[in-house]
Amino acid sequence: MIRYRFVFAKKTPAKIGERRISDYLKTLFFENFPLCDSKKGRFSFGPSLPLGFESESEYVDVYMERRLDEKYIRDMIEKNISSDYSLLRFKTIPLHFPSVESVVDAIEYVFHLDKSFGDEFLFVNIKGLNCSDIFDLRVKNSVVGVILRKDIKAGDFINVFLRDFSIIRKIRKNLYWIDSNNRLRII
Repeated sequence: MIRYRFVFAKKTPAKIGERRISDYLKTLFFENFPLCDSKKGRFSFGPSLPLGFESESEYVDVYMERRLDEKYIRDMIEKNISSDYSLLRFKTIPLHFPSVESVVDAIEYVFHLDKSFGDEFLFVNIKGLNCSDIFDLRVKNSVVGVILRKDIKAGDFINVFLRDFSIIRKIRKNLYWIDSNNRLRII
């Protein structure tokens, strides 16, 4: 048995009534790869994607019967995946490594707005969230990037910081864990 960690992009926003990402990815792997026959489980997923968001961080750990050629894996996925998704990267990880869900400490989001704003905007609205909730906040023209503690909902950030703007795109960019030196690391 071998464990692979895959990271996918979801190129269209998640919608109500749409098939769950985890169900779609399970079907993709069941139909195209030799999965292990384990009662413990064949899959482990990262956190759910909020409605209305695109994603560059759809994580799935897959337990397969054996190691496969990387080119074969990439070709099979690219040949069979929906145009709504793309494979970003994958690697093997130890069997007893913790799941993505259990190690996520922070989540990065990017918001594309309908207009730019000035620096004074941030100082007026920053009072709505505790400083320890935000690891990083970057603003460039009409794009806002933020890394939030995992238990802070993106919607809360939007309601505090972006309530006066129309949001054109919402993207969950990366998932992070905090290392022993208290630094953020992409999972």
